[in-house]
Amino acid sequence: MRKKFLFVAVLAGMVFGLSGSALAQKCDPKDPKCNPPPPKGTPCSPGFYKKHLDFWVDVYCGDATDPSCGELLDALTCKGSDASCGRSAAAAFLNDVSGCTE
Repeated sequence: MRKKFLFVAVLAGMVFGLSGSALAQKCDPKDPKCNPPPPKGTPCSPGFYKKHLDFWVDVYCGDATDPSCGELLDALTCKGSDASCGRSAAAAFLNDVSGCTE
């Protein structure tokens, strides 16, 4: 249940303009390693994560507080609207934890 809550919170953050990175943060914010400079380039798209499962599955998902890999994959491959599927929120979560840019 906690995983779904976090995923919904990340989705809500994207919809209402809140920072998804604060929700996915796993280290002390006072630690300079925790706040690296923003990556250069465009954040990775939902399509990137959909096509490159080896990049993120079992690497950035499945921790106790993170959405499961299945939940993220369901969102990325959903055929409905982004608002109902959460494709952008799933990609934003993965971008936050991985720092991926294309």
